[in-house]
Order: sequence, then structure tokens, then C-alpha cells
Amino acid sequence: MRRRKREPEQRQHRTHPRFSDAEWAALTAAAKANHCKPGTFTALATVLAAGHDDPRAAVADFRTGIQRLGEATTALSRIGNLLNQETRHLHQGGGLFHAHERLLARLEEAIDTVEDTAVAAAAGTDVIVKPIQVRDFAYKTVRYLFGPGRHNEHTDPHLVASWNDYAPDPGRHPQRHTIGQLAARLDIPIKALPKHLRPEVKYLHIPVRAAPGDRHLTDDEWAHIARRILHTARLAPEGDDQACRWIAVRHAEDHIHLLATLVRQDGRTPDVPRKYIQVMRREVDRIEADLGLRRLNPGDGTAAKRPGHREHFKAHRTGRMADSARLRTTVRRALAASATIEELVTHLANHGVLANVARKPSGDIRGITFAHQPTDGEQPIWYSGSRLAPDLSLPKILGRLAAAEHFPTGFRPDDPWRHAARTLRTLPDLLDQEDEQAAADHIHAFGALLDAAAQTAPTPGRAELRQAAAAFERATRTHKEANYQAGRALRELAYQITRTPATGETGAWLLCAAIAAVIAITRWHHARHHQQQEAAARQALTHLRAAYQHTAAAPLAAITAHAPHPRITAYWETRIHTLLPETADRITTDPTWPALATTLHHAHLAGISPESLITTDDAAKELTNTDNPVALLLWRLRDQQAEQQHARNTAARSVRRPVPNLGLSGVSNRRRI
Repeated sequence: MRRRKREPEQRQHRTHPRFSDAEWAALTAAAKANHCKPGTFTALATVLAAGHDDPRAAVADFRTGIQRLGEATTALSRIGNLLNQETRHLHQGGGLFHAHERLLARLEEAIDTVEDTAVAAAAGTDVIVKPIQVRDFAYKTVRYLFGPGRHNEHTDPHLVASWNDYAPDPGRHPQRHTIGQLAARLDIPIKALPKHLRPEVKYLHIPVRAAPGDRHLTDDEWAHIARRILHTARLAPEGDDQACRWIAVRHAEDHIHLLATLVRQDGRTPDVPRKYIQVMRREVDRIEADLGLRRLNPGDGTAAKRPGHREHFKAHRTGRMADSARLRTTVRRALAASATIEELVTHLANHGVLANVARKPSGDIRGITFAHQPTDGEQPIWYSGSRLAPDLSLPKILGRLAAAEHFPTGFRPDDPWRHAARTLRTLPDLLDQEDEQAAADHIHAFGALLDAAAQTAPTPGRAELRQAAAAFERATRTHKEANYQAGRALRELAYQITRTPATGETGAWLLCAAIAAVIAITRWHHARHHQQQEAAARQALTHLRAAYQHTAAAPLAAITAHAPHPRITAYWETRIHTLLPETADRITTDPTWPALATTLHHAHLAGISPESLITTDDAAKELTNTDNPVALLLWRLRDQQAEQQHARNTAARSVRRPVPNLGLSGVSNRRRI
């Protein structure tokens, strides 16, 4: 055993860890980023974690760090350490390692993973640029581009453009041209340099994909797109015959791959802009406009992080949502139902999620990580809150729980669902009147209300409500972060809702109010050019409307079953035309008008004046702006009836309350009623 340099004595103990292909690729990339070998990096990471105050939390943090490095680093195609060992063994006269075929297969799989990850990351979006840095020569990447793919998904691979428009095309002319010839032509400017002058990153690999809804582009259109992108990035300026060599390969209907050298043909380094990714994305926006493709909403840096390549392929194999996405949803729902860290941990445990809370010697919380409960002897994969979403970081979680500490002993409404619906009536005015910081907190609190309602809502609309809450999550985050103060009332009601199952009527009333609130939130985001948040709110609105239809079907049928005489229905139709001439036709022609007419009649019999909900200026304006005035008016009348009945029941209970016995003879200790 060789003695390490600068070690006073030989180390006596050794371990032989084994890694999967994905783990080894991430480990190699992390070691490269830290300028050391994989073995050295493994030893340093292990010793650091073992010496930590809380090894479990340290391993989770290190796992997260390795994952981020693996996602950010583009050297997954390079497993040079093992290849160098085999080459050295061969030069010394030895034979091939028995595992050399497996090593080469692992290398090919790592390269394929890089390519598929870039394509998968672009899936579902418009024309998008996702550059990948390649540190090897061109052969391996070119072989992948013209190969069948990991699942035989590559069809008719061929060149659509190149640096000189007559580069070898092994796809269309395999008898005359080979992959090796094309790769060798690309490598000429790099190999012409002395080895010490060759760049570490030799190529930029840029997948460019069109959205599924866009039309199929022709080869000429893709060639035009490739030239515009490379011209903008100054890799191949138009008219420069000494620019970088490049190819554009198409092996599917909806995307191409650009591969460009980072050495010009005259040996100089190309003048690539410092923020070349942003430059290319801006050019892509212009291309989308010129070709009539669907425009992509620009990002603002507030979205949750996308799953890494390991998560993506695991989710693809298992047919489930990515682990981080499922954890994010579960943690958000648990936060809506928790007022302390202990409640949060308990709620997560009840839903199959582990929460590892690391504490300082003083007892203060130093970190918290989350993982799904492992099965079949597997190790849990830990995620920090900030890895799941920006508003789930440790400071955000602690701040939110600190603002909720009084919830268990605070306000306890008799029906939090109805109370929440009444509170949502004021949300549009609050968004208009308060500053952006307070408005952002109200919107974030509304997201917590949706997370809570999705847990105890009536069964018919629960699935759609959960999708609405998941979609609206993106609309809760802007650059104005929530301060957990302005929206405390809504968060407290959300806390109570998680402990109070809804009936069909209360669920429908809250969903009706939530639809009106989301419409106001959508307008608020639109006025401030929050395009990502506006799109998320519109998507949530679609799911909320579907949830309302499923939830309200049974209560509306029960109300309609007690419909009054047709003459009474005609009377209320006349009254609606008199009181609301602008919206009367929308109300009386709605399919649920019989239920509203029944409610108007019963409210009138109970001593409630329906005109009071219609004749005020605010009420008329609200009914005019809403997309479902029948539902809004119907559930408000039903709410007034329920509130009136509750007041009567409370008064009756107070009358029947026993009178204390004062010891007077002949006097009963209970009032007669």
C-alpha cells in the first residue's frame, strides 16, 4: 500500500464503496469541480460528514450539494479516471479488464443521459436553448446524435446545416461518410493547437426544441434557426469564413442539436458574450415571433427548481411524479395544517414523509431536510426545503410557523369554511388598496388556503382542487416575498379548515368565493407584468371551476328539489330584470337559475331581503364583474340563511341554560319555557 504524500504514517483502513451509473457520474463531476480525483473527493466527503455534529443532516446536505453540482456540471461524458487506468494497464503489457465492456457501456450511458436530460428539460416549452459544455472531442457526441438513442427514439438522423454546407453526412450517406470522418473534420481546429493551448471545454452542444403544439418546421427553417442562434452567440458570425466549425443534426420532428467548436478555424478563441445563454434566449424569442410560434413567458427567477436528470429518469421509469415535486406538495400541505415544528413533523410522518430536524447545541433549529419513506431496504433521499421551493427554505418555514404559533388556541369559528368564504369577499379590495408587500402576502396566504381545502374538501371535487392548489403554487411567489403578517387571518382559517371536513354546500360556497378571488389575483399579476404568475393563476382557475361543478352538483340538485310554484319563479325572474337589468339575462338563462329562484323564495320566507344583496353599488358591480353571478348570489343567500339559523339556535340554547340554585325554597332552578 502506497503512503500518501505529506502523511506522517500510513493509513491502515480501507473501504470499497460501489456506485450506480448515475451516482458515479455525479461523483465524477463533483470531483472535477473540486479539482481532485473521485477517490479523494469520496474520502474527504465521508470524513467531513462523519465528523459533523449531526452526520445525518451533513450527509443530506452533501447529497444535495453533489446533486446540484451534477446538474450544473456538464462533464458527465467524462469518466476519464477509469479509462486512464485501463490504458496504463494496457501499456504495461496487461490485458483488458474483465469489466471493460461494462465501463464502455457506462460511458455511453452517461453521454446519452446528458443528451436526453437536455431534451427532457426542454420538453413542454417553446423553442428553447439549453447549452451543454462538452470537454471531450467530437466523436462520442456525434455518435450519439446519429445513433438510435437510448430507446430507439432517433429517426432519420441527418444534417440540416453545417459550417460549410458540405460536411460529411453519415445519416443520409452512410456508404460514403462515417461518423469518424465528421468528428475528425470538427476536431481539426482544436487538434491543430498544441496540447497545452487546447481549451478544457472544447464544444458547446445546444439542443433546440419546439413545443408540442407548434407546427413541424422544415429542414430549411431549422437551418435558418441554427444560423441565427450561432450568429448571435458569435460562434459563427455571418460572412466569417474563419469562424467556429459547427453542425446542426435533426433526428426527430420537433428538435435539432447544434454542436459547435470553441476554437475558431484560425486558432483564436471565439468572442462569445459573457451571458451567452441570455443572448441566445433573446434571439429565440425573436425567432418565435418571426416564425409565428407560441411565445414562452419569460422567467423571473422565482420558480421552484426543476428535477435533476436522476429524478427525471426515475420518475419516467416508475410512472410517477418526480420525488422533489411530490415532496414539495406534501410539505406545503403540511405547513398549512401546522403551527409548530412538532406538528409539521407529525403531519409529514402521517403522510409517509421523513423530516430530519438538525439542532444546534443551544437547541435552536439549524436545518431541516425531507425525504420519502424508503421501501425495500433503500436509503432515503434527502432534500432541503430550499431545494424544493424558494418559500420552503428554513428561514421561511420558521418565519411562517412563528406567525402561526397562536393558531391552536386562537380564533375558532363554528364553520371555518363559511368564514373563509366571507373573508375572501374582501380580497379584491385588499389587493387594490394595500402595498405590494402586503398584497403578495395575501396571495401567498390564499395559496395556503387552497392547500388546506384540498385536504378536507368534499370528495367529488377534491382531485380538481388539488390540481388547482398545485398550479396556483407558482402564482404565490414574486420578488415581493411574503412576510406572513398581512395574510394571518386567511392562514388561521386554513389551519382550522384542515381540522374541519366540509359539506357539499360549504365546499361549493368556498370554491365560488375562491374563483372570484383568483380572477382578482390574475388581474393583479397582469397589471404588474408577472407573466409566469398570471399563467399559473389562469391554470388554477380552470381547475377551480371544474372542482366547483363537481362539488356543487349535489347541493344544487337538493335545492332544486324544493322548487316553488312556477308563478313564484316567474315573479323572481321579473324582480331580477328590474333590479339588475344589465346582468338579468345571464342570470335567468343560467342552467342553475331554478336553484337560485328557490333560494330567493326561501330567503324571502325566512325574513331576509334579497334586494339588500343586489341594490348596493358594490354588490351590483361585483355581480357584473364575476363570471358566475348566479352562484355568487345563490351561495350568499344560503350563507345568510345559515347565519340566521345559527343565531336562532344560539338564542334558543341560551334560553334553555340552567339557572344557578340560590337556595330559595319554592323556586325552581330551571326556567320553564
